[in-house]
Amino acid sequence: MFPISDVQGGAGTSTNMNVNEVVANTALEQVGRARGEYGYVNPNDHVNMGQSTNDTYPSAGKIALIRLLEPLFSELTLLVDALGNKADEFSTTYKMGRTQLQDAVPMTLGNTFHAWLKPLRRDLKRIEAARNELYTLNLGGSAIGSGINVSYHYQVHIVPNLASITGLPLEQAHDLFDATSNLDSYVALSGSLKNLAVNLSKMSNDLRLLSSGPRSGLHEINLPSKQAGSSIMPGKVNPVIPEVVNQVAFEMIGFDTTVTAASEAGQLELNAFEPIIFKSLITGIEHLQQAMNTL
Repeated sequence: MFPISDVQGGAGTSTNMNVNEVVANTALEQVGRARGEYGYVNPNDHVNMGQSTNDTYPSAGKIALIRLLEPLFSELTLLVDALGNKADEFSTTYKMGRTQLQDAVPMTLGNTFHAWLKPLRRDLKRIEAARNELYTLNLGGSAIGSGINVSYHYQVHIVPNLASITGLPLEQAHDLFDATSNLDSYVALSGSLKNLAVNLSKMSNDLRLLSSGPRSGLHEINLPSKQAGSSIMPGKVNPVIPEVVNQVAFEMIGFDTTVTAASEAGQLELNAFEPIIFKSLITGIEHLQQAMNTL
């Protein structure tokens, strides 16, 4: 039904037309006509009426991102709460604090857990702020933001109707030219996700160091054993969960570079590279959510 690659030229036109064809053929079947009888319901003349890929594709992408962020917020909140519980549990358990990997001064293990959760709380606020920018859509702007071929009734009512259907506080951009040509809201979201990835990775580095050993490492904490650590050393246990989180963080840092480059590469009234931006953000959000669930 949707055979189109998510990375494509044309600013998403292939995906948009694919959706138009599916909608048209579904409508034809519902009125008792065969698929492809476009004289009755046409993908372009009827389904795409008053629209352009340049306003429908980014609007759909933003709604998808907003929906995907909901489970990420849930996992991040659960992780922060779990770290807070551990901070309370170990508030009187003393350990050595270290700088440059050298012994420094005493601290509690609870202090360590607090130092892990505080930046994650800040990440939650940063991602929420970036998410709020996604509620502004360029829908109704048509090809470049001028609203060409769009009826006044459609332009006025399309975003309020979409907000009602989705239950989201969507609003139409005050300047549709700006909203069509500039993608800084994606850069803001990507940056906030990269920040989360960096903080998760730093915490994972600490977990790997503090659990190192057990005989010749720090061995100040024990991580749950998830799998055999070696085919030749059966008693060895590797910190596989923090290692997974590290790798997801590396990936998100790369995605952020892609989003930054693609957003910068826009020309004049349109940026043609939203497909790779959406692919990067969607994959990054899904993997970060799964990584936090694993932790």
